[in-house]
Amino acid sequence: MASLDKYSRSRYFPTNNIDGIIENDLAFSGFSGFVFNDPFTFYTLTDYDVQRPDLISSKLYNRQNFWWILMKMNNICDIWNDLQSGMVLSVPSEDDIQALVIYMQKQKRLFNV
Repeated sequence: MASLDKYSRSRYFPTNNIDGIIENDLAFSGFSGFVFNDPFTFYTLTDYDVQRPDLISSKLYNRQNFWWILMKMNNICDIWNDLQSGMVLSVPSEDDIQALVIYMQKQKRLFNV
């Protein structure tokens, strides 16, 4: 079995056992209490970005893995309907994303006792 990517969102959400099935709690927000140190930049979506958070992440960070963090930060739950051309996203620095990932790992451990 292939190992999960270091930044795969599945690694940063607590799990729940629902009728014997282990599921990720996607409603969990590990962002609570995290302080971003660097100022955000902003990115205006183009027609090419609509429904493609992976490409947005790739443009901004040279990697597709941060798409879910960008979406969660900007309160985008439905990439099919919420991402619109002309929309402006708040974009954290890559250093802050790295720190957030570490923070979320610690938060997940607190909830997966």
